[in-house]
Amino acid sequence: SVALVLTVALLASVTGLANGFAYDDIPIIVENPMVQEFQGIWDYLAGTYWGQNRGNSLYRPITVIAFATERLIGGGAPWPFHLANVLLYALCSLAVLALLRQLLPKWGALVGALVFAAHPVHVEAVANVVGQSEMLTALPMLIAMTVYLRDRQRGELRTASAVTIIVCQVVAVLSKEHGIVLPALLLLA
Repeated sequence: SVALVLTVALLASVTGLANGFAYDDIPIIVENPMVQEFQGIWDYLAGTYWGQNRGNSLYRPITVIAFATERLIGGGAPWPFHLANVLLYALCSLAVLALLRQLLPKWGALVGALVFAAHPVHVEAVANVVGQSEMLTALPMLIAMTVYLRDRQRGELRTASAVTIIVCQVVAVLSKEHGIVLPALLLLA
């Protein structure tokens, strides 16, 4: 089932590898000095998502670090950014499978993960480079939910699991502000 979900996720997203930069990719990646030249870690922690020249105060240092790393790898070409999106999407699809296995019978978890992997609603998050922040936020949130549900079904939350959830929360929030909802999701679970 893991191989099947991985295959469907890759088939659904691999066409994005040939994409260039579009829309918000231009100001956030192509024109952003924080992405164009690799900075020190403190510069990213103090900087903004759109770059200092844009006046926008969105705070996504992990996403900007990922963009700067991908630009460094590919010399500014779009393919490393799109490859990262495809790989992150495949990992998110596998994380959905792991989460659903905590909640559903095996066949239900597989069907749910396959629907997630093939669903066209994810095109924008995967095809546009800036959508990477969505997956950088979703992946740790999915991992945290899976760890939490696994431990709760076994009895108590282990210390290692609590640390994992806290690290996932930090990574999610520093990737995109949507990560702030993780505690509420854990409470609902």
